[in-house]
Amino acid sequence: YSSDGTLAIGTGANDLRPQANLGQTGNIWGLAPWGTTHVFTAAIFKRHTKLGPGGLGAIYLTEIGDGTTPNASVFTTIPNAGTDPRPSGTYDWFHDVAAFGSVSKIGLGDIDISADHSTLYAVNLNDRQIYAVPLTAGPGGAPVAGTPTAIPMPLDLPGASVGCANEAV
Repeated sequence: YSSDGTLAIGTGANDLRPQANLGQTGNIWGLAPWGTTHVFTAAIFKRHTKLGPGGLGAIYLTEIGDGTTPNASVFTTIPNAGTDPRPSGTYDWFHDVAAFGSVSKIGLGDIDISADHSTLYAVNLNDRQIYAVPLTAGPGGAPVAGTPTAIPMPLDLPGASVGCANEAV
């Protein structure tokens, strides 16, 4: 930022160039690249902040550019990612009491992409399943999403339901 608080976009190799903004994505956690031209980001639920326009199950796509025009948009939505426990309208974001019990239990966790870039994987914290999203290259090389398909987690394995699967919480 410059001394007057405006965003200063540089032209050097080490200068930061914003590709997306909070209004386009809300809070994000998982990141997965689509080559060198695009990046996927996954919505995460946390306290003291609003969700992005795509809600709890959103995966956003951002085209990597020069940073002059942030351009993230909803790419696909993972189903059954939960419901925001906070009321709409005026809300006490500073204390955010309604969100406390839902952090790390709703929304998405991490995302990853297969080595051949044919599948995007997302962890749904609400229904405790991994989702596979088929990917194809569309016009101009941008990815196109297929229908997300749930892959049940193997909770019948010894120790699988203890700790990491939110079984007891």
